[in-house]
Order: sequence, then C-alpha cells, then structure tokens
Amino acid sequence: MEHETAAETILVVDGDVITRTVIAEYLRHCGYRVVEAGTGTEAMQALQHPDFTIDIVLSDVELPGETSGFDLSH
Repeated sequence: MEHETAAETILVVDGDVITRTVIAEYLRHCGYRVVEAGTGTEAMQALQHPDFTIDIVLSDVELPGETSGFDLSH
C-alpha cells in the first residue's frame, strides 16, 4: 500500500544493518520518512533531535550496546 503524502516519521532501530536497511527501504517506498539507528544510544539521540519529531518507533528488542529495545520504550 503506497501513501501519497505520509507525514509520519518512523525510527527503525536494529543492530543488523541488512534487516534495518530492508525495513527502512520498504517504509520509504510506502511514503514514510525514515530515520535509522543501529544502537539504542543512536536511537535515543534521534528521539531527542531538535530538528524533527519521531512519530513511530520500530525496534528490535536486542540491540548492540547498553540500551535495549525495552529501554527505548521507557
């Protein structure tokens, strides 16, 4: 399903670059704006970025580093 004017920005968080890239490209194809992060720390930085707002977070539970997908949800 393609969206002509999707306003939502989705943060895709996954430590596996292939998985993250495939998901992100599909979402872009559907018309979403996508921000990618490979670690929980990168995701937290994206969530706090002053230049854009994240509407949806799609995250793996197990992430590289100290911050997990569960930590992000809190």
